[in-house]
Amino acid sequence: MNNPKSLIRSFVDKHLDGNIDALATYELSSLKDNKMYGNPERYYDSDDTELIRAIYCVVFRNAWPDIQQNLESYKLRGDTLNTFATMFGKIRGNYRPEVHPGLDQHNPSAEMVKIVEDFYRICWTMGNMTVLPNIYFNNETINKYRGCHDNWHDYEDRFLLGLFLILTDGEPKDKVLVDLIKANEAFFNTYYGIEGWKRFIDLHFLNDYVDENHKPVISSKGYFYWNSWNMTDEQYFEEAKRYCTFATKVIKNRARKMIDLLKKENV
Repeated sequence: MNNPKSLIRSFVDKHLDGNIDALATYELSSLKDNKMYGNPERYYDSDDTELIRAIYCVVFRNAWPDIQQNLESYKLRGDTLNTFATMFGKIRGNYRPEVHPGLDQHNPSAEMVKIVEDFYRICWTMGNMTVLPNIYFNNETINKYRGCHDNWHDYEDRFLLGLFLILTDGEPKDKVLVDLIKANEAFFNTYYGIEGWKRFIDLHFLNDYVDENHKPVISSKGYFYWNSWNMTDEQYFEEAKRYCTFATKVIKNRARKMIDLLKKENV
């Protein structure tokens, strides 16, 4: 990628009839086999396509140093805030609600299936994507560790609280995350203290996850689809609906702010 702005403009012109606002609902998952805007030469991931990298370079250029170079070297990496598998299980081939192990265990109604289908479509859009430092420590990255943590289970609110406690010197600190942040110190050094934390939240448009004092608010129950034997159908559907509703709000709010910034940057 030579020029992020040019790449975004060409995509908008070719695929969105010149309407940059349509980026908000464009499903990045459809770029899998696209040689110019996808990522055909590396493992495919919607949060790591050429298009979303270009968007990161413009939207988050004040959040991370040398962002384009560091994305290309994987010292920084795209990250999905609200993952689909967290509540509904791994996708098997093409999307069909009936083959998602989390959802299928609870005999969902047609209404619940529709909620999940709608979330699936918005899950892979730009408002659900952000950037995190990606330097390894003991064969872990922040992205990987967040996803397999025994308490966070890939829920963004729980991860943010762990990050908040470290960057603002709170307790208890997650020891592995402490080591990962130290390994990525060059990226986090401007985000320490409450003012640094506020800057982190504001620059990444994560305000829906925090209270008026910028402290993360835990709204997730922490249910994980393969632990579903610990919850009733009613509990699962209540949490699944909450998760989809809250995540959709976050995604739409962030997409609007990201597009406004792209416009401000004359993309």
